[in-house]
Amino acid sequence: MERQRRIYSLEFKLKAVELSNQRGSLISVANELNVSSDNIKRWKKEFNQGKLTGKTIPVKSKEEEELIR
Repeated sequence: MERQRRIYSLEFKLKAVELSNQRGSLISVANELNVSSDNIKRWKKEFNQGKLTGKTIPVKSKEEEELIR
């Protein structure tokens, strides 16, 4: 069984970073949002480096994904 990669919006990532900064507990925020704490660590690092910007990967519809395969 193949795992599907989850794609998170920029807004979601920014909110996760904001919540972890406010609460000080990265793990509790990760559990609450049902994401890996490693993801939030990476997003925080990218945010602090100015790399977490408005450039996002457009989410493709299921039909577009099937055509790509």
